Amino acid sequence: MARTGRPVEADARLRQKNRLTLPEAIVRVLGAAPGDVIVFEADPAAPGIAHLRLLPRSFAGSLKGVYGRARK
Repeated sequence: MARTGRPVEADARLRQKNRLTLPEAIVRVLGAAPGDVIVFEADPAAPGIAHLRLLPRSFAGSLKGVYGRARK
């Protein structure tokens, strides 16, 4: 995506059970669609800051089983 104009900034409120709705402006800039996977990255050394990125659709599900099974 070619970068045009200013960066988009929007806010969202964290709700019960850590639910978060991404603002439409952010979804549009990411080019995200229902079912897409969005990766959040936060560094404990920089509290209050998180980055997110859209996982390319071609990557989704490509590493199943690589890291073993989740504990129940």
